[in-house]
Formats: sequence, structure tokens, C-alpha cells
Amino acid sequence: MVRLVLLRLLESYFRRWYIYPLPIVLLVAVSLLSTMRAKPSYIAVGAIYVQKESLLATLTSIQNTGFAWITPAQATVNEFKELIQTDSFIRAIIGQTDLESSMNQGPDAVSTLINNTRAAVWAQTLGDNLVQVGAIDEKGPLAEQYAKALVEAYIQWKINADQQESTSAQAFFENLVQTYQTDLDTARQDLQNFLADNPDPERGDRPTTEQLQISELKVAVDAANQRLTGTIDKLDSAKLALAQADSKTRQTYLVVDTPHLPPTVRSSKKALLMSLVTMAVVGLILGIIGAGGAALLDSSFRFPVDVQSSLNLPVWAVVPDMAARGKSKPAKAGRKGREAKK
Repeated sequence: MVRLVLLRLLESYFRRWYIYPLPIVLLVAVSLLSTMRAKPSYIAVGAIYVQKESLLATLTSIQNTGFAWITPAQATVNEFKELIQTDSFIRAIIGQTDLESSMNQGPDAVSTLINNTRAAVWAQTLGDNLVQVGAIDEKGPLAEQYAKALVEAYIQWKINADQQESTSAQAFFENLVQTYQTDLDTARQDLQNFLADNPDPERGDRPTTEQLQISELKVAVDAANQRLTGTIDKLDSAKLALAQADSKTRQTYLVVDTPHLPPTVRSSKKALLMSLVTMAVVGLILGIIGAGGAALLDSSFRFPVDVQSSLNLPVWAVVPDMAARGKSKPAKAGRKGREAKK
């Protein structure tokens, strides 16, 4: 059965070989025409170097999974791709371009602008520590603005994330300082009250019970003082981390190639090739579908296997195709006639 299907399909395809390849030619021509008619676009690119030590220091716990190791550049690109899918990040990019004024033209215009901006920017790895960022637009200055804004928006997002963490830690330790300061004041007041109620005897030593109570009160004061001192140190560290968040992030993500205005229009040969291949494959599929439809609609017997499969009868003889032979005989006779005349 499989043999019959293949034979019918091939016979139907090559019977009109000049028709079925036509979709391939037409679709490839359409692809070339659309590429030639497309408006030229400018591509602005830049590069960011991710400091390995700084990034891995914070990502070590999640990078080594036992199956694969993600490079700092790949981790950064993954963050870029996730952020580009958010409207807030795209709005931050638009806010640094000349298109900021277009954000007041209504919900439909804003949605279109956000989608266009999201499609215009990208990020990809160039190595273990190098990340390339880029943007494409019909206007060269806008492509440059997109690329620069993409870099700055990402760095600012990292800074805000670090600052938010440091701010939360600072607020947490400030509350603890207040609580521990109250505990220390209470412990000191308890000691002072006990000493005021139980002054030193004029003669001899204090009773053992009073000495034990005083020792317990002093231990409570020392413990409260240690808790307060340790919390104040942590609060100072949180404040220092908050102050260093900007410089730390900019040292971790170093812009080695600042995106600049592209001097000429740049086209993607890879995109053109992919478009041609896609159109050619679609045309081939359409041609095969057409040949298959023609084979299904053709109810005539063209092969011995047709008779055997449809009628379940043996084939004793096959009538040869005399059309091709009939065309060749006059030519042979003509040559013999010319030879006879000579």
C-alpha cells in the first residue's frame, strides 16, 4: 500500500512538473520582493562585561545545579529577556527616548508603542562574561536611544533591587535597635532600683541572696548591651551597602562598548536566508499537497499495482506507451531519407 501511494504521488507530481514547483518560485519571489521593498533599518549595538567574581558571589548557590553551569553572561541575558517581557521595564526604556511624549496619546497608542519597543531591543551572549545588547529601528538616532536606554534601564533595575534589599534590611535593624535599646534601658533600671532598695550594708558583706540577684541583673544588662551592639553593627553594614549599591552594580556590569549612532544601514543576511528557506519550504509543501490532491482525485489505473490493489486481479500484460515511440520514428525515417539522397 505504501508503494502504491508513493508511486501515485510521484507520478502525479512529475506528470505536471512545471506546475507544482510554481509555488516555490512564487513564494521565494515574494520573499525577495518584500525584502527589497522593506524600509531600511539601523542597528545599534553595545557590549557589557559582567565581572565574574561579583556576579558569582551572589549567584553561586543557584548556578551549580549538578547538571549544568550557567555563565555570568548567560545569567545576565536571561534577566534581560525576562525584563523585556514586562511593561514596566519597557516603559523605563521609552522614558529615556524621544518617544516619551507619545505615552500620552491614549491606551491603544501606548500599547502599540510598548509592543514595538519590545520587538526592537534584544540581548545575547558573546562569551562567558560578555553580553551584547542591541536595538533596531528605521531611524538611526532612535535605534541608538533604544540601545542606550536598554543598558541604563537594566543597570538601574539592578541598583534598585540592591537598594531595596538594603533598605529593607536597614528598616528591620532599626526596629531591632529600638527594641533592644528598650530592653537595655529596662535591665539597667531594674539594677538601679534594686541597688536603691538594697544599699550596701554599713558593716560586712551583702547577703548571698542579694549578691546573686545583683549578678543576675548585671548579666541581663550585659546580654542586652551585646544584642544592641551587634544589631547596631548590622545596621551600619546595611547603611553602607545602601550607599555602595550604585557603585557596586556599575562595577559589576561594565559597559565596554557604548551603543552609538550607526553610520549606515545594516541588514541581516541570516534573516534574509531564513525568510527564503521558509518560503521555499512552504512552497514545497503546497506543491506536495497539490500533487497529493491530484493523485487522490485520479481514479484511473496507471500501474499494475493499481489493478492488484483495487480489483484484486492478476496483471497479465501492460500496454506500452506508444506516444513517445511514435514521435521518434519520423525523425529516424527523415535521417535515412537524407542519407539515401546523398
